[in-house]
Amino acid sequence: MKDEYLSFEQCLSRLEHSFLRKAQGFWGAHVDFQHPSLRDMLLKLLQDNPIARLNYISMASSHGLSDIIQGIPYYAQRATHEVHNLIVRNKRELEALKQRLENIISATMPSEDHLLIINSAESLLPRKKGGIIELADLDLKSFQKSHSGKVLKTIINSFANEDIYKNNKTRQLGSWVKILNKFYKLVQYVVPIPHLAYLRNLVSRIKKEDITDSIQLFDLLSTYEPIFFNQVFSKELADQWGEEIASRLEDCRNSGNDIDGIVSSSREEYDEKYAEFDDWRSEAEELLENAFLFYEFSEIEGPAALENLDNLVNNIAEPLEPEDEEDEEEGIDYEPDIPLENYWTIERLFEDL
Repeated sequence: MKDEYLSFEQCLSRLEHSFLRKAQGFWGAHVDFQHPSLRDMLLKLLQDNPIARLNYISMASSHGLSDIIQGIPYYAQRATHEVHNLIVRNKRELEALKQRLENIISATMPSEDHLLIINSAESLLPRKKGGIIELADLDLKSFQKSHSGKVLKTIINSFANEDIYKNNKTRQLGSWVKILNKFYKLVQYVVPIPHLAYLRNLVSRIKKEDITDSIQLFDLLSTYEPIFFNQVFSKELADQWGEEIASRLEDCRNSGNDIDGIVSSSREEYDEKYAEFDDWRSEAEELLENAFLFYEFSEIEGPAALENLDNLVNNIAEPLEPEDEEDEEEGIDYEPDIPLENYWTIERLFEDL
């Protein structure tokens, strides 16, 4: 009977490349569980095959590029279990990555894919002890010569190029604002700072777009493009937006007054009223956030409706639960289908895997 079982070392050897991995720590070797995946298998193939790795970089999708970008800080290092990204190994692969980024960023694609790439670019910023190094403490010229600096510059210049706008003209203004919000935070680490070539195109669309998206765009301009902001933000536009915002604030406050501490006669009505209350609060908070932005960059004094809605949001009472209905679930004990003592077993763990 004993001969039917493999030794511990043999079991470990069989499982080492699937469910288990060995690691050497301070106290000696130990074994960790890992979930086998197609992604891990692909990473291992690419890390060990230079030709496949170069081809992959040259044809990577936005999701693939996001993964590669996050691996750039480990340039030319050996892959480890802690670094779960494809690592670029040499200058040829780095140039292939930069070329692929230029091509794909300027292409027509969903805004989520562009956001994925530019959000990943934040991992390229120089860090010390886990935190991003502030500009005042950074040698920008030296950073530009680093591999992370070169890739970041490629990404930012590509997002500043007019081609990205030409190929994505149907994109909503709100989606552009999300991209620009990240762009302006990263562009400070690039020398020389590129000029966003399609700003006037975006501003020309504000009459057809929702005022919320337009306000967020102009808030970015007032902070990062003050000269251009003064050219395009007129008194006429300020008065028009101010009038519309004041009207929205008043309407929102009236709606809030109608549901302030409202009483429900049944559980169904309470659930309906609470959902209405929750939607109103989210809408009011978003409206207030954009209103404060507008009155700050326009330097216009906020109307009484702004303070009134702010006070209501902070003091509004939630819908009251009905008092007559008893909680039908009170006192009911739920028994699990499987006894607890039989649940956490090796067999069930492997079933989950």
